Amino acid sequence: QLEQQQQQSSSAQNPKTLEKDICATLVNIGAVYYKERNSLNHSKHTYHDFTQSGMLLQIANAHEVRGEYIMSMKFYEEMLQLLDNNSRNKRKGKNKKKSEEE
Repeated sequence: QLEQQQQQSSSAQNPKTLEKDICATLVNIGAVYYKERNSLNHSKHTYHDFTQSGMLLQIANAHEVRGEYIMSMKFYEEMLQLLDNNSRNKRKGKNKKKSEEE
């Protein structure tokens, strides 16, 4: 019985097992994100903190580890689009301030 407990504790600490579990969790979070984001009831602002926290990159990496390259690319692409939109919005804000000052 003691040997069984030791085997269970060592398998729980196995990084490969943990990595698979973490990847599966991140993939599931990504699926929920897409379902919720595409729902008509939610605005894009609802997920601002989620996307700004770097979760899209984590989800993309999890898909990549699992060999799900198409899904990985979708999350990478969305992350890049958000970054591009954010930088454009910041530039627009700076341009507005400059024009107001003049």
